Amino acid sequence: MPDIIHLDAQVEIQAAADGKKVPTVTMTAYSGGLMTVPNFGRVVIDLDGLQIPEQVPFLADHEANLRGVVGQGEAHIASGTLLASGTLPPTTEAARQIVEMAKGGFKFGASVGVQIEKREFIASGQSVSVNGQTISYPDGGFTLVRAGTLREISIVALAADSETSVSIAASLKGVTVHTSGECS
Repeated sequence: MPDIIHLDAQVEIQAAADGKKVPTVTMTAYSGGLMTVPNFGRVVIDLDGLQIPEQVPFLADHEANLRGVVGQGEAHIASGTLLASGTLPPTTEAARQIVEMAKGGFKFGASVGVQIEKREFIASGQSVSVNGQTISYPDGGFTLVRAGTLREISIVALAADSETSVSIAASLKGVTVHTSGECS
């Protein structure tokens, strides 16, 4: 059975406004660089080898059941970064909680679930050009995911990607509230 890893990045949520009935979300789902993933180690995903389905489910905290579904949307790669956008219909408690927390100013992160199909280990001191960057890690090396399939994108409380930033815009009693911040 292939491994699935979860990597974290940026989320922006816009609650329903100007007559829209469903909140929208935009995410920098993966910044393209080196990340330390809990229970997996240091990893980089080569976005050139990532298969992206037409529709990507959005989950809360990688909870892959009906309670964890918070929306869906489309993903694409731009400038060595995985981006996504879609909707967060308030049809589950998790979706309602995320929208309400965003209205209250909470700064979310994003995390991708990728089914690994091909990987290689990049040893200490070696470097690799991937996603428009030259990446190396001098202390222990890292896993480079050369090929995989994007299975889901999760909205999370804590993001592992040190390059993540979160910008959320939500409607609160007729006033648009904007929050942004860095996650580490």
